[in-house]
Amino acid sequence: MKGVEEVVMMNINKLAFKSIYPLLEDPEVYRVGVIEDRTTIIDCGVEHKGSILSGKYYSEASMGGLGEVGFDIKEGVSFLKVEVELPWIATLCSQLSGIVSKNMLISGPGRALIQDDSICKKLCFSEKSEVGVFTVETSYFPKKTFLRELAKRCSLYPEGLYMLISRPSSITGTIQILARVVEAVMYRLYTLNFNVKEVISALGEVPMPAVLNDDEMALCISNSSIIYGGSVHLWVDSDDDDVNRVLKDLHPSSSKQYGKSFYEIFQESKDICKIDPSIFSPSKIRIDNIKTGSSFEIGELRYDLIERWGKS
Repeated sequence: MKGVEEVVMMNINKLAFKSIYPLLEDPEVYRVGVIEDRTTIIDCGVEHKGSILSGKYYSEASMGGLGEVGFDIKEGVSFLKVEVELPWIATLCSQLSGIVSKNMLISGPGRALIQDDSICKKLCFSEKSEVGVFTVETSYFPKKTFLRELAKRCSLYPEGLYMLISRPSSITGTIQILARVVEAVMYRLYTLNFNVKEVISALGEVPMPAVLNDDEMALCISNSSIIYGGSVHLWVDSDDDDVNRVLKDLHPSSSKQYGKSFYEIFQESKDICKIDPSIFSPSKIRIDNIKTGSSFEIGELRYDLIERWGKS
């Protein structure tokens, strides 16, 4: 595990900026749009189409440059893979949607620049930077007044703010949701009061559904893919008793809504923030404890419960 000094010296906003550099340099290659009006907006899937690589760079930026996204095909099914170092920073202090505004779910390492971000504050992680990177799930362009206020909250000049935007029904939007497969289990650990700083590395894999031309359905099928088809492997430096304490409740079957399609679950609440948080976890979880040599597993892949494949 990296020492405290290394973590303090790290600047995840600068790491994220490196992740988005290809999009800024060659937007036409990745089918994105770059709009510079003091703040820089990179349209990865609202008015522009985006691509699998714009989805990759968007997702890696969302994790503060601490994660790497890749793709594979097995027996005709495409899979997204994600590798994450320092997952408590990459997911909980960056990738998690820590800011909910009208029509927007806002993630990214820029959260670490905001003094009143509740999770970053609880985990004692913050930083100062000349650049702030946010990723936004939205169907609309953010308003200038909102961008000015966000820059102010980050103690940034507007020119230092970079916003990547995409809608769930875009290629980028689908990929960035699937890339949250590790975030899902990390947030569940956090809610179960496990010491998330003891998770040192993570791998995740999830099957990629069709990109649907409907934001609500795209959101639902992507989350179903994680809940019923996602697999995560964690490496921890912890006590076995602490792992055993949370293992059963880590699995989405701890939710009464398990077994339903995410579309059904979403229809019951109409607000993703009001859904039982215990359902947001991958279908199969393995934990290897480097402190004791023990391994733990729970769950199985349930592709039969993913409600929609193929053509929309």
